[in-house]
Amino acid sequence: MNFYPQENNKKLKVCRIAVIGNCGSGKTVFSKRLTTLSNLPVYHLDDLFWNADWIPTKPTVWKKKINDLVLQDKWIIDGTFDNTLTIRLNQADLIIFLDIPLWRCLWRVIVRDIKRYCGQRDTLPLRIRNQPHRPKGGEGIITFWLYVISFSIRRRPKILKQLQNVKCPTIILHKHSEIEEWLNTFTPKAVDF
Repeated sequence: MNFYPQENNKKLKVCRIAVIGNCGSGKTVFSKRLTTLSNLPVYHLDDLFWNADWIPTKPTVWKKKINDLVLQDKWIIDGTFDNTLTIRLNQADLIIFLDIPLWRCLWRVIVRDIKRYCGQRDTLPLRIRNQPHRPKGGEGIITFWLYVISFSIRRRPKILKQLQNVKCPTIILHKHSEIEEWLNTFTPKAVDF
């Protein structure tokens, strides 16, 4: 577990939490557990971004949605979405980066896609739960898996560099045991730093 506090020995009231990480890192499951512990509302970016038929939200509309969302007093926002990451990081009181090994993320994504293919729809974004599980059939699935693989090479180093410059505390969790330990010690009123 890595931790980048901005000020030591400080008790911080946490009302805005950004949860980021690769696809398959466990952001959604983590955020659902965190919202139960904290009573903060949770927003899953995939649910806000994807429209019916896997049509993405237009960039100008997307940016406005995120700007409006981060101005709320309380939230947990789950998702990485590079094009709006800076907006969310700048408004967060706490950032949790689930920096899970690539092999585990890829395994989870493949298993999730198989389950979706076999009819499990509850892990799909809300507006497309009745749609095919990936656009363009098998080609869309392979493209997505390659996107997951590229996270470690292209996006992760940029995110780590960006996290060193944010104003709020950042916690980087690398494995399931660290996630469990952190969730088991989380207190909803305040977090000691």
